[in-house]
Amino acid sequence: MAALDEEIRPRLTDAEAKGVVEAEWSHLRGVDAIEPLPSYDDQNFLLTLRGNRRAVLKIAASGAPCRGGAGEAVTAGYLDCEHAMMRALASAGAEAPEPVPSDDGREVVPFKWTDLTCFARVWAGNHAFKMCAGARTGRG
Repeated sequence: MAALDEEIRPRLTDAEAKGVVEAEWSHLRGVDAIEPLPSYDDQNFLLTLRGNRRAVLKIAASGAPCRGGAGEAVTAGYLDCEHAMMRALASAGAEAPEPVPSDDGREVVPFKWTDLTCFARVWAGNHAFKMCAGARTGRG
């Protein structure tokens, strides 16, 4: 496990992030544009998909200080829990992002990047875009 003061953070290029989406979420029918978004510990991208649809790609890394340096299994569990909370909020009528399953049905997709195990997620829904707009203006 990395020291908690060590920076464990994904830093994919736009092309690498686009490759993850096209490999795991090909049913979204292609990425026309990808724009990095500010984020605290993870890495986020605004995706413009064919047909001018939008989604958010979120990349998390195991070992990140924001999750207490948790290993792969615990990090995946945290992300699954976050999705369960989003679904609970949505079912209660609150606005929440909607996790988009990958081609094989997973909402959290692990992959290796350099020496890190990372997890990719795609979110859709109006709230995901509001979060992005806030992040770009410093209000999110």
